Amino acid sequence: MSFKKVMTSVITLILLGIFGILAMPYVKGEKHLFNNEQHEVVKAKETTKEKSKQSEASQLEDALKKQDVYAYDANYIVQHDEFKSLYPDMLQALIKNNTAKDIKDIQFGFVAWDKNGLPIKLKGNIDFGKSYFRGAKGDAVNIPPKGKFGDKNGFSIDKDLEVDAFKPIVVSYTDFEGHTWKNPKLEAFLKIYEGKRIKDIEDAKKYIFYKDKKVESSKEDKDKEKSALPKDLNQDKFDEVSKNIEEKSKVSKEELEAYLAYLKLAGLLAYLDAYEAMNGIDDIYDYYDVEQTDPSEYDFNDYDFSSDDMSDDNTGGSDSGSDYTEVEPSYEESTEAVEEDTVEETVEDTTEVPSEDYYEDIQPNESTEEYIEETTETQDMNDNATVESETLE
Repeated sequence: MSFKKVMTSVITLILLGIFGILAMPYVKGEKHLFNNEQHEVVKAKETTKEKSKQSEASQLEDALKKQDVYAYDANYIVQHDEFKSLYPDMLQALIKNNTAKDIKDIQFGFVAWDKNGLPIKLKGNIDFGKSYFRGAKGDAVNIPPKGKFGDKNGFSIDKDLEVDAFKPIVVSYTDFEGHTWKNPKLEAFLKIYEGKRIKDIEDAKKYIFYKDKKVESSKEDKDKEKSALPKDLNQDKFDEVSKNIEEKSKVSKEELEAYLAYLKLAGLLAYLDAYEAMNGIDDIYDYYDVEQTDPSEYDFNDYDFSSDDMSDDNTGGSDSGSDYTEVEPSYEESTEAVEEDTVEETVEDTTEVPSEDYYEDIQPNESTEEYIEETTETQDMNDNATVESETLE
């Protein structure tokens, strides 16, 4: 072999080596990109698989939280222990307006169970019919954007009903532009809950409300109680943070994201870490499926993060200064029927949506002597004409 050929071979090998070295980062990058794509595909499959494992009740609740209006809480109101005819017990739905609209009128309904977990046919205190799903309607309730409604009113039930557990859902609302929203998930709600025993509804106990607000503690709950709060943290403050996190997670993702951003701004991340530790949560953002947001994105004057945030009938930043006690609860019958809406393909169309006859007027939660006199007068007048109830100061 000639010297020229040897040199040509050596130069060729050197050039190949140089090209190989230069190409290595690109090969590694392609490999890394490929691995990332594989990871994303696996993650997407796991997420889909996880969602498919969710019960119908859990999937429905996730969808309800994202709606325009959401019944985030409920109470059983006992107005009087003896005089149930004058002071009927009430089912109360606490509702959050998640929109930027002013809501004028609203309809919501309930399903209920007795202490044995068997479904109850609900009946209003001045109603003549019974059904497994019964509702209330309110005209001129005036719920501002991001405002709340419900803690001054309730659906009065028959004195002979023995309700132990119940669950509300918003059926429809009308805004001041005259647009009416009808809940497309109502059919799914009725399919899951109406006329069903609690034990036949998977995860039902996570989403229904009890008369005495007490639910049997699970093993996980008992383990949480045994966890100790770090000594440098204040127990009352931790309880406030925990309460707000749990209640805002029921209202909407937006509310929870804003509150977590507020904790960051206020330097309260230690309480957030403690909440994760004491509840066995690796990452609160993944757990509640919310995003980490920058506190600078919010005007926190639009939010109320006090400990009694959820119990007050907050107007969500309304400048009107009005209170719901000033709203006339004189509700007129509406001739508009609740229409059936399109639901997901997985829901059968065999469930009948209740007609307007299923809805009673909500009543103010009052228990005074003046109310006794007024009730007596309205009962006498009901023999001849329909009487509008008055809101008492």
